[in-house]
Amino acid sequence: RRLNRFLKLYELHNEADAIYVEKSNEDNISLNLLCLDPSARIRESLNLVKGAVLYSATLSPIDYYKNVLGGEVRDKDLILPSPFPKENFKLILAPAALKYKDRDKSLNQVVDYIKAFINSKKGNYLIYSPSFEYMEKLKPYFVSDNHNEVIYQNKDMDDIEKNIFISHFLKRKNQSVVGFSVVGGAFAEGIDLVADSLIGVVVIGVGLPTISFKRNLIKQYYDQKAISGFSYAYKHPGMNKVSQAVGRLIRSETDIGAALLIDDRYLTNEYRRLFKNEWHDYEVATDKQEIKKVL
Repeated sequence: RRLNRFLKLYELHNEADAIYVEKSNEDNISLNLLCLDPSARIRESLNLVKGAVLYSATLSPIDYYKNVLGGEVRDKDLILPSPFPKENFKLILAPAALKYKDRDKSLNQVVDYIKAFINSKKGNYLIYSPSFEYMEKLKPYFVSDNHNEVIYQNKDMDDIEKNIFISHFLKRKNQSVVGFSVVGGAFAEGIDLVADSLIGVVVIGVGLPTISFKRNLIKQYYDQKAISGFSYAYKHPGMNKVSQAVGRLIRSETDIGAALLIDDRYLTNEYRRLFKNEWHDYEVATDKQEIKKVL
């Protein structure tokens, strides 16, 4: 069955696909077919109907999504502001050097930011790390005590374990619940923690996917089309993960909360242009005292 499916997909092979051999060991060699650009095939499907509406809260930047989802110049797009009160959401940007080579150097600074954020008010918080490796480095700095119950996402959690993790946020407790997760992971989308079950979100880094052979094939493909391959393979998918994570915070018109984005790249024009429309009203905090002051 798998071979038949592969052959059917191979019949559609064109310049928007890459085919490569992967060898993990002497006995495990695989032939892979990777779609680099889905736009033409999505457009074929859309052309079968009279009209289609594609919508999401995280289609930003719109030009990127129109391109990869088969949109054309004549297609209309509509960007609507958040329907929720602006005063219910506070965004804080905190600069720190978080490129991979700099992460160990800035770890103490990141810890100070997080502690100032979660200790300013009793409540429930989600902290999104750039990777499980980075989360392990944070663990020694955060332990459960009389004020905070600290929980961690594990790799390969089953549905029961995921539900147990979420249940900590739904119980009435005298402690704050501080959950550590991974950006782009199981708890970065598709969960609704309304009202005071979640009052704060921290995202460490800009969500860039791990550099990989597959991602670099996508980068190379768009570079050859005179489009920023790095943006299409890494930057835009990364910011989508950040948007999804921050989106866990305000789920209704009565929710109130704050989000802390930690990375000095957020202060560059390159990344500020990617912010969603409702993220323009932010404050910058360069140390833990300023975070407390803003909150």
